[in-house]
Amino acid sequence: MVYAGESGGVPDHQPQQQPRLLAEVRRRLRLKDYSLRTKQAYMAWIRRVILFYGKHHPREMGGDEVERFLSDRARASR
Repeated sequence: MVYAGESGGVPDHQPQQQPRLLAEVRRRLRLKDYSLRTKQAYMAWIRRVILFYGKHHPREMGGDEVERFLSDRARASR
């Protein structure tokens, strides 16, 4: 019996999507067996960088952007 939304048992093969950045970071941190607090800290810092640059993907950024972000954080903590 085939229900609505099923393809009759033949799986649809969709092109493989690249994993989302934070999902990939979580996967790698889990593989490296980092502590929960370390994983949380890494994820929080990555989110901060992404939001600082208006949600631009980190792959589009270079060392200059990282340096600018860290300098801004250092000035904010004074």
